[in-house]
Amino acid sequence: MEDKIKTFLDEKFDISYYDPRFAEALKHKYNDTDSNNKRLAFLGDRVISLAIREYYYHNNPTDETGKLTKICSGMESKAYLAEKARKFELDKMLIGPNIPRDEGEDKTITEAFEAIIGVIYLIQGFEKAMALVKTHIIDERLLNRLIKEGRIEVNED
Repeated sequence: MEDKIKTFLDEKFDISYYDPRFAEALKHKYNDTDSNNKRLAFLGDRVISLAIREYYYHNNPTDETGKLTKICSGMESKAYLAEKARKFELDKMLIGPNIPRDEGEDKTITEAFEAIIGVIYLIQGFEKAMALVKTHIIDERLLNRLIKEGRIEVNED
């Protein structure tokens, strides 16, 4: 499995190193006693959020906070992140029995994606994680398409 994960990380994210936490990041929670990706996803979720918000703060200096919030909340949504994760075929890399293949799939692959970003943050820090978010997550065309399709509802604070 380690070789499969190494190949996946190299091909999809240009990550040429392996750490056992990547296997943990791909491990779906199927019971409360086994290790899984929940803690890494918890961390990765915040890293993604901060990276997206920092990107838009610096690259859209004249936008009001309402517009920035709308854009960022859309890119931080489970539907958006699941769509990005599917483009990397992350669903094929999940570890564990009974992996949801229905409405629960978005949550499952989003958590794995967040967990991968969490591992990168822990190993290489925020700058590398930010670079991956900019390269692999920020995509305004996809965001606009998902909003038009009604798959993402964005609210302005």
